[in-house]
Amino acid sequence: MSQQKEKIGVIGHGLMGRGIIHSYAENGFEVVAVKRRDNDTRLEDHFRHEIKKGRLEEEQYTTIKKQITSTTDLSAIADCQLIIENISENVAEKVALFDTLENLCPPETIFATNTSSIPIGKMAKKTKRPEKVIGLHYMSPVQVMDLVEIVKGLETSKETLDTCIAINKQINKVPVVVKDFPGFVASRLVSTLVNEASFIYMQGVAEAEAIDEIAKLGMNLPVGPLKLADLVGLDTALYTLDSLFENFKDPKYRANPLLRTMVESGHLGRKTGKGFYDYNK
Repeated sequence: MSQQKEKIGVIGHGLMGRGIIHSYAENGFEVVAVKRRDNDTRLEDHFRHEIKKGRLEEEQYTTIKKQITSTTDLSAIADCQLIIENISENVAEKVALFDTLENLCPPETIFATNTSSIPIGKMAKKTKRPEKVIGLHYMSPVQVMDLVEIVKGLETSKETLDTCIAINKQINKVPVVVKDFPGFVASRLVSTLVNEASFIYMQGVAEAEAIDEIAKLGMNLPVGPLKLADLVGLDTALYTLDSLFENFKDPKYRANPLLRTMVESGHLGRKTGKGFYDYNK
């Protein structure tokens, strides 16, 4: 494949979507970023946060911003070679989105999903282009983490796989290919760690800070499991566990009842200001 940079469509301005938009635009790709509402300023807020943290210079942001077209018009991504969806972890919603995209995009367009747990085949079989459907599971925060877990469905073509590997190398990611299976690799590992950490917290063995510190220092993790759960969203963590339990029927994936109670109470982590940590202080 040539090194010409493709035009990338990214759907969703949530935590993962913002990081993906950032990563592609920073590396010279033209990005069409589709959001749900005109007044959604989360992408701009993301870049301001990166500048405040010292991970991005104002001059860099000026250059990056020129690469991004932010819109609520889904048809604006019709001419993108690769489209990456980052909407909620719901099979029906993702399938409905792909169905809409079928009528907008030419047959050669690749449909990628950033799902953390839903089997790629469940979505691919609902399309007219299963060979063009693939999983691109990025790690959070995307603009910092090197790994992208590339999930090859049973129908995913070699051409689609090779294209996605090449494109991700162009944004300085390390692509690791895995087979289509519920939860793939990363989500199964992380979910069991987060779930066990939440059980330890519920049982009163240690406070959240202590659990995370032990995990960081004892396992050399960049961030503790409870802080990570707050970052990605406790609702997402719960959905992933429920999805794994539904697919495997293995009790090790049975979600901690405290985690479920927190989600039902609206304590979703950073995005609501409270999770295992209180971010309103």
